[in-house]
Amino acid sequence: MIEPLLAGLALGAASSAHCAAMCGPLVLTASRLAATSWRARLRHALLHHAGRTLVYTLLALPAGLAGQWLVLHGWERGLAIGAGIVLLAALPRAVGVPLLDRIAARVSATVGRLFGPVLRWASTRPVGGPLAIGALNGLLPCGLVYAAMTTALAFGDLLAAMLVMIGFGAGTSVVLVALTMGARSLPVSWRLRLRPAGPLVLAVTAVLLIMRGVSDAHRHADAPAARVHVHVHE
Repeated sequence: MIEPLLAGLALGAASSAHCAAMCGPLVLTASRLAATSWRARLRHALLHHAGRTLVYTLLALPAGLAGQWLVLHGWERGLAIGAGIVLLAALPRAVGVPLLDRIAARVSATVGRLFGPVLRWASTRPVGGPLAIGALNGLLPCGLVYAAMTTALAFGDLLAAMLVMIGFGAGTSVVLVALTMGARSLPVSWRLRLRPAGPLVLAVTAVLLIMRGVSDAHRHADAPAARVHVHVHE
């Protein structure tokens, strides 16, 4: 079960630049609730991303159950290929489609309206506060989170799906924790430069999933031939 965890970590690490651009300002705003000492900031950051990763793990439940159902019904070989094709089809959306952008904007606005009350509530709760803010952070629409969920689905196993999302959360947290500890702002020019990282990660993930599916199909196709060959020699 190490493979899905490593896959999630790799996807999270590859997504870090995009996360720093998109979520960096929010993370920095939330971190101002912490005391000025580096220990307090570090604790706040770790709790924040623990809450975010917990939400990602919960999102893995429907993906894992769906993947498990597909495998049980004989779709194991095509699952990874299909997941890769879905991600490739989503690339234009990652670049920007007006209708989908409006939907994402409405979801973001809904979650955003909750941040004010939660921030006020969190200001007096050193543990529950950052956990709750991180959980809200995890609910924000993000193409790379959906890519991670698609990857989790492709493994066709509930536990594997959860490990993918745990790895993704951990992989994306490293840069954001470092940002919290070492910076108080993220220049707009950096965010604009890092934004194209999202579609690039989607494309690479899609290709890897398709290659994984093709490799599995070849391995399954070769196995019966090998058994027939042995039978003939007998």
